[in-house]
Amino acid sequence: MTEITTFTTFTLAAGETLPSQSPNGFLKLERWEKVMRPLAKAPGYHGGVLGRSIEDAKKVMISTAWKSSEHLAEFASSAEGQSYQSERAAKSQDQPYAVRV
Repeated sequence: MTEITTFTTFTLAAGETLPSQSPNGFLKLERWEKVMRPLAKAPGYHGGVLGRSIEDAKKVMISTAWKSSEHLAEFASSAEGQSYQSERAAKSQDQPYAVRV
């Protein structure tokens, strides 16, 4: 099995913002919890990064690392994967663009 990383970019929908940083340095994920929680529970998920573009503050990228493409495929077809996709889509004003490497 070969590890795989995904990079998904999209434009934030009107009224949406990225998490802010708390005084202790951690991100306040309350508004993004429904997006990120399904990932954290997924078998084979190694971790991820949520960030914004330097050039355009409304452009967001979610990078995820997986143990294998099989784990990613299982997640994508699971109820948790569908929840992740629908919650992410609700925060986007355009169709997310994903690349797998």
